Amino acid sequence: MAPVTRRRAVVALGAAMLAAPAIAQAAPLRFAVGPFQPTAGDTRRAFTPFFAQLAAAIGRPHELAVTTDWAGIAVALGSGQTDCAWMGPWGYVLARARAGADALATVLYEGRPTYHAIIIARPDLPIARFPEDARGRSISFADAGSTSGWLIPHHWFLTRGIDPRSFFRYRDGASHAANVISVASGQVDLATDFDRNLAAMIAAGRVHDSQLKVVWRSDPLPNDALAVRRDLDPGLKRAIAEAALAIGEADAARLMPPGYTGWVPATAQTYAPIEAAGRALGRLAVLGFVAVQAACIWVIEPDLGRLWAGLPRLAGWIVGGFPPDFSGFEDLMARAAETVALATLGTTLAAVLALPLALSAARPSNPWPALYHPARALLDALRGVDGFVFALIFVAAVGLGPFAGLLGVALHSAGSLGKLWSEALEAADPAPMEAARSAGAGRAQAAAVVLLPETLPQTASATLYVWEFSIRASTVLGLVGAGGIGQELKNAVDLLDFNRVLAILALIVAMTLVADRLSAALRARLL
Repeated sequence: MAPVTRRRAVVALGAAMLAAPAIAQAAPLRFAVGPFQPTAGDTRRAFTPFFAQLAAAIGRPHELAVTTDWAGIAVALGSGQTDCAWMGPWGYVLARARAGADALATVLYEGRPTYHAIIIARPDLPIARFPEDARGRSISFADAGSTSGWLIPHHWFLTRGIDPRSFFRYRDGASHAANVISVASGQVDLATDFDRNLAAMIAAGRVHDSQLKVVWRSDPLPNDALAVRRDLDPGLKRAIAEAALAIGEADAARLMPPGYTGWVPATAQTYAPIEAAGRALGRLAVLGFVAVQAACIWVIEPDLGRLWAGLPRLAGWIVGGFPPDFSGFEDLMARAAETVALATLGTTLAAVLALPLALSAARPSNPWPALYHPARALLDALRGVDGFVFALIFVAAVGLGPFAGLLGVALHSAGSLGKLWSEALEAADPAPMEAARSAGAGRAQAAAVVLLPETLPQTASATLYVWEFSIRASTVLGLVGAGGIGQELKNAVDLLDFNRVLAILALIVAMTLVADRLSAALRARLL
C-alpha cells in the first residue's frame, strides 16, 4: 500500500474509533448496486467489501440493497429510497433526469474509464454482415434501464432505420448473465451484453469463449457511476467521493470485484454521450409515434363537428337518467354474480390451458424450435381473437347463456396468460435451472421443481390481473347472448330506458372497482 493511502486508512480508522458512540445512533447510509453478477447473492458478496469500506471511512453504519434490474436502481435513487448507488451509465442518466441525482465518480476497469456494448451470437450462425445476415433471428435485450444491454443497441439500430422489435424475433428484460448463458446454451440466437461482463463470465468458467462470438461492438462508453441523490447532505457527498477516490489499484484488488482498479472524478458531462443517445432515441420514438397517429387519423377521418353536434343529445340522456332505476335489484345482482362466475371459471379454465402452452413457449423449458414456434403462434392467435368474438362463435355452437361466455373468456384468457407466463419463465434466473440439470434432473423435471416455483409470484400475479380484466370484459358478453349483466344493459339501451342504463352502469363500476381492489391487494401480498 502506498504511504499516502496508508496514512488515509489510518486517519479513517482513527476517526471511526473516536466516532463509535455516534455511529450506533446515526442513520445508516443506504447503498444500492445493480445486477452485475449472475445472482443477487453473487452481487452482494462481490460488492459488500467496497461499500463497507466507504461506510467505515465515513464513520457511518450502512445497508446494501441489490436490485434485480437496472431501471429499479434508478427509481430507488430518484425516489429517495437510496442515498448512494453504483449504477450503470443509463440508469444514472435516468435518475439525473427524473430527480437530479449527482455523479461523484466513474469506475476504472483495468485502468480505463470506458467500456463497450456488444452483441453476441451463437458461433455456428453464418453472420458475415451484421445486422443484415441476422434478420429474423431471435435476440434478447437486457431491461430498459441497461446502457449496453438496451439503450445503446436500440439507438444504434434506430439510427440505421431498423426497428429491432420487427427486424428480429425480439424480447427484453433479461439480465446480462442470463443473456450470455442463453446464447451459449443455444436458447437464443443473439443477445446484448458488455465486454467486461463477458470477459468476467469466461474467466469464471461460466461459459467458454467457443460457445459464442461477438458480432457487434459499440464506440467507447463511460463506465459505471457512483451516484448520490440530489438532496443528500453536501458534506456527506464530499465524504463519499473522497472515500471512493482514495481507493487505489492495490486496495481495489481487495475491495472491488476482479478487474476494477479504482475511481476517477465524474460530472454530468462525463455521461453526456449516454444522455444524447437517450434523447435521440426519444426523438426517434416520438417521430415514429407521430407518423403512426397521422396515418390512423387519415384512415379513420374523425369528425369533431359531429361530436360537438351530438354532445347536447348525450347530455340530455345523462340528465334524463337520474334518478337511476334500481327496481328488480335482485335480478340485477343475479346477473352481476353470473358475470363474476363466468369470468372466474373462465380464468380457471384458461390457466389449465395456458400452463402447457406457456411451458412450450418458453425456451428454458422447451429449447426445441419445432415445438416452441407453434406454441408461440397459438398463443398469439388466442390473444388476437377477442373474448367477445369467441363468445359470439360459441353462442352459435352451444346456444345462448353464460356457458358460451365462459368458453369465450377461457380461450382468449388462455392466450393472455400463456404469453405472460412464458415471459416470466424466460426472464427467470437460469442458474437454479442449470444447477438442477447438472445434478441429473431432466428438463421437464427441472422445470416442474425449480422453474415453476421460482416464478410462482409472477405467474400468480399475472393470473389475478387476467381475472380482473376478464370481469371487466365479461360485462359486455351479454350483448351477444353470452350471459352476464351485459344482457340487461342491452335490453335497457334498446328500450332507451336511460334510468335503467345508469343503474346498470353504476353496478358494473362498483363490481369492477371491488375486483380491482381485491386483485391489487392479493398481487401486493404475492410480490
